[in-house]
Amino acid sequence: MKQILTRALLAAMVGVGGLSIAPVAAMADGIYFGFDTGPGYRRPPPPPPRFYEERDGYRRPPPPPPGYGCSEREAMRRAWRMGLEDPEVVRVTPRRVIVEGQAGRRIRQIQFANVPGCPPL
Repeated sequence: MKQILTRALLAAMVGVGGLSIAPVAAMADGIYFGFDTGPGYRRPPPPPPRFYEERDGYRRPPPPPPGYGCSEREAMRRAWRMGLEDPEVVRVTPRRVIVEGQAGRRIRQIQFANVPGCPPL
């Protein structure tokens, strides 16, 4: 009876030892396990090139032509749609248009970028 248990234990140890060598042999053949993003993943496109001058480095883009950008009428219309009552343009700069009006009992200011479409800042 003792011999049967000894042989069974020895056989089990040889079996476990053989299983521990299997991953090493699999890696040697080039099989690996891992996570991949799959074929549907695409990298985002590179950012658009900046305006560079060949010698001096960065050069700002030219200013927009006059009359190009956010008009006062469009800024007031957008502010009214955003909830300001009786909006009026307070200040216009090359970069922004500031509109002031009442929201309830309080006086509020909304700043819009001076570009087409008048996005709020």
